[in-house]
Amino acid sequence: MTSFIYKNCTVGEVTGISDLSLGFNILNERGQPILSLSFRTRDDAAQARAEIAKAVAKAVEVTRPALTAAGEP
Repeated sequence: MTSFIYKNCTVGEVTGISDLSLGFNILNERGQPILSLSFRTRDDAAQARAEIAKAVAKAVEVTRPALTAAGEP
C-alpha cells in the first residue's frame, strides 16, 4: 500500500463541523481537506488551530500512511 505525501499544506479557519462541534481542516496544496479536527468549544478549536498551524507551516511534508483493508496503518 502507498502512503500519501502532501507538501505546502495549510490550515483552514475554525468553522462549525456539525451541530455540536467546531473545528478546522488541514488542507493539501490544492486547498482540499486531508484531515479534519473537531472540538467542543470555539476556544479549544482556536487554540489547537494556532498550534497546528505553526507545526504545519514548518513541516516539509505531511504524510498519511496507507491503510490496510481493515482500516489500520
